[in-house]
Amino acid sequence: MTDLLPILEELADCTTNAERVDWLLRAPPYVFHREHMALRRILHERRHHAAIAYVEAKLAEQMRTRMADGSIAITIRTAVHIAETDLKISARQEGGL
Repeated sequence: MTDLLPILEELADCTTNAERVDWLLRAPPYVFHREHMALRRILHERRHHAAIAYVEAKLAEQMRTRMADGSIAITIRTAVHIAETDLKISARQEGGL
């Protein structure tokens, strides 16, 4: 038993990058904000650098002040898109996704 939330235990139990990518793409948005340090630790232990970059981009997306019209700045959206693309590539390199 760990001190992790059950949802984070699921991530910690993933054995491949493809499984971690699937988990990250399905994770509820609050996890990136509330549990970003635990996410980074789990992913750092697995040496999944693309996943760490994705977590950081998703956190930036949530923490950023929105534009006057309520939208997210293109620079943040682009960073998330690039991080997601790199994340998917990391899964494909193992034969996943």
